[in-house]
Amino acid sequence: MFGFDGVGGVIVNPGVPEPSVWIQLIVGFGLAGVAARRRRALAGA
Repeated sequence: MFGFDGVGGVIVNPGVPEPSVWIQLIVGFGLAGVAARRRRALAGA
């Protein structure tokens, strides 16, 4: 994405997320996997 800083320059946002974003992404996928596994185990019981 590009942004205009109002002074005459164009700011380019970095393409790599910060480490905290990666951690949130991994934890979110992990929790979704645990929930899916528990749901499947309860349905099969």
